Amino acid sequence: KSQCSSLYGIARQQGWADPMDPIADRNSGTRNCNPGAAFRHALSMTGQSSDLLAPTFNYDTLGTQCLDTISDFIGENNPERLSPEAWKDRFWQAPLGLEHSRWGSDGDLRCGTSSMMSCRDLARTALLWTNEGEWPGYGQLVSREHVVAGRRLGPEGPGARLTGADYGSTVWLGSNDPVDPEFALWGGL
Repeated sequence: KSQCSSLYGIARQQGWADPMDPIADRNSGTRNCNPGAAFRHALSMTGQSSDLLAPTFNYDTLGTQCLDTISDFIGENNPERLSPEAWKDRFWQAPLGLEHSRWGSDGDLRCGTSSMMSCRDLARTALLWTNEGEWPGYGQLVSREHVVAGRRLGPEGPGARLTGADYGSTVWLGSNDPVDPEFALWGGL
């Protein structure tokens, strides 16, 4: 899930993705997301909420309910007109130097499942977030704003924040993680 978020963050850095955009305005379908959900809701797994002004967290285990709208978005909107898997290979896997990874073997890049990689490759994907989206030799690969937003609870942008689940933009947040406290509405952070 966080890998799909990284792909969306790369698209943001390239200038063709905005988490505030309604999914229905950019994709041919919304899967099982609320028809008014924006990408910020899909990323925070609040896209199925009946009330997007007071969103509730709903873990999309396989990604097929709402989260895969991120993969759909990449496939339908990338300027190179590549498949989601080919775009991922070119702009994420190659720059990170991932050598022992497989994700999207059938051309269908799933955000909730199907990624298999070595420990070394997995560490590289985590370092991308640790380095605020920068990668040696490539500069700012993932939008820094996207990484920072991923450390906040609930959907990015204005409005209600989550008060129960420790979840950012497809990233689980623990009590010792660097969550921005001004966006946390409950104690302990």
